[in-house]
Amino acid sequence: MSNVEQIEDFIASFISREARIELDDVDFDANLGSFGLSSMVAVKLIGMLEDQWEGDLKPVIVFENPTVSKLARAVAEKTSLTNA
Repeated sequence: MSNVEQIEDFIASFISREARIELDDVDFDANLGSFGLSSMVAVKLIGMLEDQWEGDLKPVIVFENPTVSKLARAVAEKTSLTNA
């Protein structure tokens, strides 16, 4: 499993927990806003991603990369984990 796939799975699990939906219902290409999560939850996600992958991520990354797939790729690039 590539680092991008690991990050995708991490983000999907986070969304599943926070939105209280089944993991299988998290569409990696759907806009993150479609899951009904607040900006505070997005900031929480960024903090968890920083902790997990030891990066310095700005909250704006969520808005610039508004899907699970795009966000995972951006996090991988920002944390030098780009062995997709």
